Amino acid sequence: SMNAIAWSPYSEEMLAAAAAAGRPVFIDSFADWCIPCNELDKLTFSRPEVIAASREFLMLKADLTSNKDAGVKEFYKKYRIKGVPTLIFLKPDGSEIQELRGTGFESKDVILSKMKRTLELSQQE
Repeated sequence: SMNAIAWSPYSEEMLAAAAAAGRPVFIDSFADWCIPCNELDKLTFSRPEVIAASREFLMLKADLTSNKDAGVKEFYKKYRIKGVPTLIFLKPDGSEIQELRGTGFESKDVILSKMKRTLELSQQE
């Protein structure tokens, strides 16, 4: 619906689709037991301004709840994850904008400024 972020589950296929469409990617890596992850959903990703800004991105959720899962292990290695939540901003080509990476709860204002920066850097390609 228009009053929620259109999340898709993380996959390599989705990254390829973003590249083909020239869209930057936001990855929220979370776990069910993670309290700041739930706070992000409740307090940040629910905000109308963040929902509006999310329309410019492919918005992906990486579920890292089960670290026994092969896909989860792969994700940890690929992005050198140290814990959850880890918030990752990618240019359309899949390269990460390292300085924007977030670990932990982030407010609406912080997320919005990072989204804006990602869009600026993605247009310079």
